[in-house]
Amino acid sequence: MSTTDEDESNPSPLIYGLFVEDHFIVESLITSVRKLLSRPNLSPYIISKLGVFLFGLERLPEVTEGISMGLSLRYELNRESDWMDIRIDYESFSLHTGFHTYDEGVGGDTSTTTVFEAFEGGSREGDSFAASEFAESFANLVSDPEREISISDDASDPFESWDLERDPTAWERLESEFL
Repeated sequence: MSTTDEDESNPSPLIYGLFVEDHFIVESLITSVRKLLSRPNLSPYIISKLGVFLFGLERLPEVTEGISMGLSLRYELNRESDWMDIRIDYESFSLHTGFHTYDEGVGGDTSTTTVFEAFEGGSREGDSFAASEFAESFANLVSDPEREISISDDASDPFESWDLERDPTAWERLESEFL
């Protein structure tokens, strides 16, 4: 078998544009999602979706085909709300913050900021420091019972690829942001 045949039968996994230093950020997010799972009174739907989301996070920096999800922690009071979102799909892994406010005399205003986004294939927007601050804030909000969990699943088919193996050396093979 030629090298080309071997490469075709064992293609390299798709990788997001993350650096080795981003590993601790992802680990913090994984810990936060696991902590969310310990909340009392979660519906079976939320539990199942958090499981799929967690699977996708644990496979980072590799892209997990079949996952297209968003996890949000939202707080609403009167006519104002703010949120923190983590999105993971076949194109990117991203972190977002946002707020919405409404005044009857003026109307509503919504703002969403992409804090960090790593794209399949290696590019990225934002920096590891902003992503680290996001992960720390997200971790602090997880234990706030006033924060509502919202999860979206935009995949066209139910996720069934639980047998995908994680490459244990994927993080080690990434480039460093500082070297």
